[in-house]
Amino acid sequence: MKTTAPVTTSFFVALALLISAFSSTARAEVELSSDVRASQAYQDALAVAAMNDNWTAIPAEGTSMLPFYDVKSILMIDRASFNQLQPGMMVVYRDRDGDLVGHQLIRKTENGWIARGVNNGSEDPELVTAANYRGVIFGVFHSSGQDTSAFAGKERVIGKRF
Repeated sequence: MKTTAPVTTSFFVALALLISAFSSTARAEVELSSDVRASQAYQDALAVAAMNDNWTAIPAEGTSMLPFYDVKSILMIDRASFNQLQPGMMVVYRDRDGDLVGHQLIRKTENGWIARGVNNGSEDPELVTAANYRGVIFGVFHSSGQDTSAFAGKERVIGKRF
């Protein structure tokens, strides 16, 4: 049964606090691992995404968001309201190059949100706004990285280095 109810604000706040606490101590030297083949992880993520009309599953790439996700990961994204965003949340937005970027929100300004990859030394060069915002990352399926043919031709969320 599909539901269209948005994920509650308390979930987002709890996720933001967890991410903020973890990201202050975790760094890129952590290696993500799983015994699950990439094609199976992707199928599983798509099955979960089918449970809610606001959810989608998109493969990831890049290293700016390690240890949260890397090229072997599939991100679960909720098209939550832009007004529900909080510092510390990981969001997806489309940058001026046309790439989907997945980074952590740092702080809100009057013109939008400042974001940054947790392993990047500086903030992203553009703001996350209601116009370029795509959703909140609320889960990650990790895979072994084997059999990534399921990702072929799929758009990816990039943990982009700026």
